[in-house]
Parts: sequence; structure tokens; C-alpha cells
Amino acid sequence: MKTFFLSVQLSIILLLSCFPLLANQDTVYSVSGDNNYPPYEYINDDGNADGFNVDLLRAVARQMNIKISISLAPWDTARTNLEEGRIDILPGMFYSEERDRKVDFSIPHTIVHHVIYIRHNTPAILSFRELRGKEVLCEKGDIIHDILLKRQDQYRIIPVQSQADALLLLSAGRYDCSIVGEQQGLYTTRVHRLDNIKITGSALKAEKYCMAVHEGNTELLGTLNDGLRRIKQTGEYDKIYNIWFGRDDSITLKSLFSFIVIPIVILGTIVLILIAFSIILRKRVQ
Repeated sequence: MKTFFLSVQLSIILLLSCFPLLANQDTVYSVSGDNNYPPYEYINDDGNADGFNVDLLRAVARQMNIKISISLAPWDTARTNLEEGRIDILPGMFYSEERDRKVDFSIPHTIVHHVIYIRHNTPAILSFRELRGKEVLCEKGDIIHDILLKRQDQYRIIPVQSQADALLLLSAGRYDCSIVGEQQGLYTTRVHRLDNIKITGSALKAEKYCMAVHEGNTELLGTLNDGLRRIKQTGEYDKIYNIWFGRDDSITLKSLFSFIVIPIVILGTIVLILIAFSIILRKRVQ
């Protein structure tokens, strides 16, 4: 009889321990992010959330068996909503010590470089120091905006709604330069055919790009970290990365032409020259 009651108690304990897991399966975590930050996160032509960050978070959610609901917004709004606890997750946020006081960061999932864009035929700007006296375009609430605010007496900051806006305004002949993420710059200049602006100098700084949760939500943070580690181990991270940042077919065809077709043509030409030379030499000998 004593053994029977002990078994019943153990069964009850095990049943109760499962309740948190069942509750987690019913929880839907609210997710936001930048609605105009391609190729990392943006609203596509069908009106749906899309981008590298979005695909990455969805992969983590599948791996960890959690439910998410994604609604993108202007970056400054999305960032404020996380800091004030109105949403649960941002799939992409640059780490800084100041930001870490208001939100909690996952392990970095990407390293992003920022670059300075200028118009053609204007003097190069190679560093933050050389921004002195300039009118500088940047996205409001972006990590670059945070950095610029520390020395805002040295230049005039022009905060705009998105990094695309920063490049479009620069291309239209307004202000002196724009500071954007390297991938965002390449994407925007290609899509909008902005051929009168260019990157000046090398990348300014490598920034850690992470997922972020509301301050103190350690359980959700642990789940995201575990999910990121797992998708990197399984190779799913690499697949997602290659979809958004890997080589495209046109580059592959160019490489094929350069490394296979051209050498064959050159080799064939040399063979024909040798054959012709051999025929001419034989005739002369005869």
C-alpha cells in the first residue's frame, strides 16, 4: 500500500511538471521589427513580413516548438514597444551597453558592417572624425543614430524613417552623406538604381546583430539562444544565410564563363596557331 501511494505521488509530481510545457505550447509570442530594413526584415509585395531575420526567427520557433506572431513597424516604434514590454521579441537588434540596460540580447546571429555613402565627385569621408561640419543622414533609432548622438555638436544629424530614405535623399542631392548597413546599401542602390552615389572608404565598424527580448525575460531568452545554437548545428542557419546573402545565378554563370570557357578558347587558339605553324614549317622544309 505504501508503494502504491508513493507511485501516485510521483505521478502527480510528473503531471504537474508538464503544465509549464503545455502552457508554453499555448503561448503566442508577439514579434515586431523594422518594416523597411531589407534584406534583413521588411514587408514584401504581398504585405507579409519577410527577410533574413524573419526566416531565422521562424526557424528557431520551429526548432523550439514555440508560436510567434509577427507584425513589423517603423523601427523606432518597434524598439520602443520592446523596451516598454508591449511585444516579446525583436529578431534583429544591434548590441550596445546602453541598449543592454533596457532589453536583453541573445547571442549574436550576424555581424553587420556600416558604411558611409556620398555622391560621386564629392570629397571622400573616411571616418567618424571626418564627419565634422557635415549633414549626416541616418535611420532614426538605429545603432548609428545612437553613436552619432554622442557627438552631435560636431555635425548635424538628419534622422529619417528608414535607411532607404537616407540613400534616396542623398541621391536626390540633399545633405552630405548617409551612414547605413553595407547590405542595406547594396540592396537599396540596386533596387532603386541609385547610380550617382557610392561607398566611401572602408567599413566603419563591425556591429553584433542579435535577437532581443524585454528586460528580464530570461526564460524566453534561453529558448532563443538554444534555438540559434541548434539551427547552426543542423546547418539550417547556413541555408537561410545563403538564400539571402549567397551568390546568385548570374554570378555563377560569370564565374563559369571566366574560369572554363575563356581558358578553352585561349587553349584552342594556341593549338590552331601551332598547327598552322607546323604546316608552314613542313612546306618550307619540302
